[in-house]
Amino acid sequence: MREIILLGQVAQMLGINHETCRRWAVEGRIPTFRYNGRGQWRAFKDDIDKFLEAHQAKATTGQVESASQ
Repeated sequence: MREIILLGQVAQMLGINHETCRRWAVEGRIPTFRYNGRGQWRAFKDDIDKFLEAHQAKATTGQVESASQ
């Protein structure tokens, strides 16, 4: 079974503020989903791990997202 984590945990893993993490979730910039009838944001831990790996690889090769994306 895949581990589901809270948005606050996602923010900690990414090293960003909770509100920034929520905004990125709303914008679809990070792999999250709405959970429960109250619409709380959650993520699968392995998806966040893959996201981190991909973006760390881009950072080390000099590929950076433009601010307009």
